[in-house]
Amino acid sequence: MTAREQAPPDETRRELEDLRSRVAELEARLQKQTPSSIPPYSLSQHYELLRLSQLHGEAAVWSLDLRSHEFEVTPEYYALYGLDPATRVSPGQWIESLHPDDREPAAKALERARQTGDFQFDFRIRHPSKGKRWLAGRGRAVAEEGTFARLVGITTDITERRSMEQALENQARLTRAITDNASTSLFIMDDRQHCVFMNPAAEKLTGYTLAEAQGRPLHDVVHHTRPDGSPYPLSECPIDRAFPENDRMQGEEIFVHKDGSFYNVAYTASPLRDAKGINGTVIEVIDITEQKRILENLRRRTEELETILNLVPMPVWIALDERCSQVQSNRAAQLLQETAGGPGASPSSGMNLTLLRDGRELDPSEMPLQLAAASGEPQLDFDLEALTWDGRKVALVGSALPLRDPSGAVRGSVCALMDYSARKNIENELRRLNRELEQFVYTATHDLQEPIRTVSIFSELLIRRHSHRLDGQAAEFLERVRGGALRMEALIRDLLEYTRIGALRISAQPAPASAALEAALENLAGAIRSANVSIRADQLPEVRMDPVHLQQLFQNLIGNAIKYREPSRPPVIHVSAEPRDATWQFSVADNGIGIDPIHKERIFGLFKRLHNASEYSGTGIGLAICQRIVERYGGRIWVESRPGEGATFRFTIPV
Repeated sequence: MTAREQAPPDETRRELEDLRSRVAELEARLQKQTPSSIPPYSLSQHYELLRLSQLHGEAAVWSLDLRSHEFEVTPEYYALYGLDPATRVSPGQWIESLHPDDREPAAKALERARQTGDFQFDFRIRHPSKGKRWLAGRGRAVAEEGTFARLVGITTDITERRSMEQALENQARLTRAITDNASTSLFIMDDRQHCVFMNPAAEKLTGYTLAEAQGRPLHDVVHHTRPDGSPYPLSECPIDRAFPENDRMQGEEIFVHKDGSFYNVAYTASPLRDAKGINGTVIEVIDITEQKRILENLRRRTEELETILNLVPMPVWIALDERCSQVQSNRAAQLLQETAGGPGASPSSGMNLTLLRDGRELDPSEMPLQLAAASGEPQLDFDLEALTWDGRKVALVGSALPLRDPSGAVRGSVCALMDYSARKNIENELRRLNRELEQFVYTATHDLQEPIRTVSIFSELLIRRHSHRLDGQAAEFLERVRGGALRMEALIRDLLEYTRIGALRISAQPAPASAALEAALENLAGAIRSANVSIRADQLPEVRMDPVHLQQLFQNLIGNAIKYREPSRPPVIHVSAEPRDATWQFSVADNGIGIDPIHKERIFGLFKRLHNASEYSGTGIGLAICQRIVERYGGRIWVESRPGEGATFRFTIPV
């Protein structure tokens, strides 16, 4: 039922019945009078009023004499316009009561009625209490002696109908805007499954215009052939079943573009129903070709990653949720679990291993996988042991990292471990051998001190007491023996010092670095005075290091700076320290001869010298001793230098 055909409300219906009753009474009175006593137009006029009143639910009846312009109205007219019943009405007054934009069209409508005998005009008024209203005027002219003498009609309030029509128009406009701008392709089929509507997205998707597809089964347009080239019968089309089966259909299909190419779509086909039943089908279609391609690439990539993961010899576990309740593992992890799992494994950990740290069994919440997921922080470079079913321990090292979703929230974690039991055994064996070697070197060098000292002492005695009895060549030979013995004695002394460092105990007590520097400078006082060296030192911190070891560092580095000074300029040495990444970084800078950067690693090697003994004295062990001391305290040492520009030795000590 359209807006024009809707039943009038109860109040209007009552007014209509009253109007019809009055017309019926008038008709009855007219029938009692003789036709000669009634003006020729009156009977026809009232019959016309009766006919019009039957067409409209709410009405004000009026009559206009087209010759005298006499205007007669029923009482409903005043209520309709919101006028005082005492108001004198006329065609001019009626036109003045209209909206300004409707006055000229109203005058033209009246003029047309004079010519055609028909009056139809919708117009606006401003009702005193109801505000803006829409009224509809409908009238017929009554002929007399061949000309139209009187126009009779009815005016009804159509505000509600106009509002409804406007709402319907707005709804239609909104629907058009939605369908025209929708990214989803929309098709509407009639009860014969012929296409009656396609939105722009559907035209773009299929390559067909609505004019090309209209009146044709959609299946014959875009769904007639399978990708292998075989025909696709309509009877097998799942989209077409929504209408005959009166059911909603969803799924994926492959359509044929106008250019002959195929593309994947997801569809929803729903029956269209009205009061009489199903009268068609609406089909929503989305192009999923790109999604299919991405999914296929993801599937292939996932297979590749799973293959790679299973080929990796390192055990890997992946938690798929932040609670680590769903854990996947690769083959290496499964083999480790089979080897080391056993009855004592902790299945709640998700790793199915009994793990130990420093001999203590870890709770499930302490497992690396759990820690990374719970804290959202990487768990790096941890050492663990896995307890096997037969009581053996497998040494493991690895890391665990949290996994995050696009928003940054933790969605799981991944843990990778490496079995380094064999390497650890080798390292332990190397440490044992190294300790034995150091002990041997220490013992050998210690035992060599006495004969070397004997050679040095007696060669010196020979030179002192019997040099006058020796010829020049014999005295030279004896001097060389003595010099070699002295160098050997210094070398053995430094070598002993180097071997002692391996056995030194690490001090955890803070000690002032300034005191260690003062002690080193006191030991080097003679060399400093001889070379006229200028020493500058900043405020130095306290560090957790044995003062003797720190003194040895300063003494070796400052002694090197004095030894390798540049003769053309006064030597200057600057000692400083600054905090850097949880360490104290010390610097010993000089303005000496400098070092070529290609030798910056070589100079820290044992017995490595860049100059011969005739140029600069020394055994080539001093910097090796510095490096070993620093590394024993968990720091590192390096040099920054260029030839002729001095050198800066830097070393770090953890805070």
